[in-house]
Amino acid sequence: DTRLAVYSKRGAFLEVVAGNDDAAPPFDKTSKVVFRATFGTEYFIAVDGKNNETGIIKLFWKQAARSYRFYAQTGNGN
Repeated sequence: DTRLAVYSKRGAFLEVVAGNDDAAPPFDKTSKVVFRATFGTEYFIAVDGKNNETGIIKLFWKQAARSYRFYAQTGNGN
């Protein structure tokens, strides 16, 4: 069960761009975010296990017409 967040840097602070806990609860516990990336902006991706869960993650990104999609999934699919 993952949590996923994307941040950008604004001055000395990180600003949340997008975040997600479950893509389609209660059955899909993977995380998915969709956001519009801006040229020249540096983004930071944070992946965490809910309730201190651990495991292997797979990070995918895909350029859509005008956005990037990031998916995080644990190794066992939960």
